[in-house]
Amino acid sequence: MTLKIENIRPDFDYGFDRYDNSNNWSSGILRFNLNGEDRFEYLNDNYESALSDLDGRTRKAVKNRLSKWVSCHSDASFKTESEYLDIVAVWHRVDIEDGIEIELTEEAIERLNISGNGYEINSNGVISWEDRDFGYQEIDNGDDGDREFLNRCYNLANPETALGDIEDRLEQLRDEAEEEAEEEAA
Repeated sequence: MTLKIENIRPDFDYGFDRYDNSNNWSSGILRFNLNGEDRFEYLNDNYESALSDLDGRTRKAVKNRLSKWVSCHSDASFKTESEYLDIVAVWHRVDIEDGIEIELTEEAIERLNISGNGYEINSNGVISWEDRDFGYQEIDNGDDGDREFLNRCYNLANPETALGDIEDRLEQLRDEAEEEAEEEAA
């Protein structure tokens, strides 16, 4: 049987169970077409293979091809188009768990007072950007343990939600600057 593996691309898979924290998980994955069927495989070896339904020889051949692809593309940057009006694209490496860069529209950059093209979410889920007036900014929504894991997963899987966090931070910074100016004037 000839294996036809096409359209290999990185993605992020996230499972959230609001009733059972032990059921939450995330992983960078590779999506691909195998003989015309849409499939995926985890990049993290801690998860059971998503290819377990294949016979051993076929599974090994697919995993070898995916490993070769990862080796060849380990330094590449990938662009994922966004369905959100404020986001042009999400840029990432092969394993999205390593962090992502969010490219914003000109309107969003202006509204959020961002210097540069957008913001980043690192491998720990920390959101960072450069504000034109207030310099480097960072939002770390995580504590430790399960909560940090959930925030990291959520931020990487849903980068558009950081827009509200950035807007809130900008409002807070402006309020603080206004209070300081009033105190200095008094």
